[in-house]
Amino acid sequence: MHDLPVELVIPRLRLACRRCGSKLERLDWLAPFARVTTRLAASVARLCKMVSLRHVAEVYRLSWTAVKRIDQRHLEQELGQPLDLSGVTIIAMDEFAIQKGHRYATVVIEPSSKRVLWVGVWAFTRGHSSVL
Repeated sequence: MHDLPVELVIPRLRLACRRCGSKLERLDWLAPFARVTTRLAASVARLCKMVSLRHVAEVYRLSWTAVKRIDQRHLEQELGQPLDLSGVTIIAMDEFAIQKGHRYATVVIEPSSKRVLWVGVWAFTRGHSSVL
């Protein structure tokens, strides 16, 4: 059914437990309260890295807000919660070699409090750099 819109109606078992009450069967491929499968969400998030949200919404025939929610959830899982930058007025950045060779790291700090804001490790090979 690749690239065809499909509506799934899945009967889920409801189990009655004397200790913990009523529970619904857990489906690995569907996040709780999700309207799309985890596979579709991963595919949408992958395409969001390359093109605009509007274009992704057109390709998958989803609303712009649904694509935005999927992308935001994916970014939060991948990068964590957004950093609180309130009060930060000056930043400093340093790049340094980790080992002899082509492994480097970049650190961004707030100089006044010496708080580390971000650290990125990356490698440089044959004219290409990649974040590790």
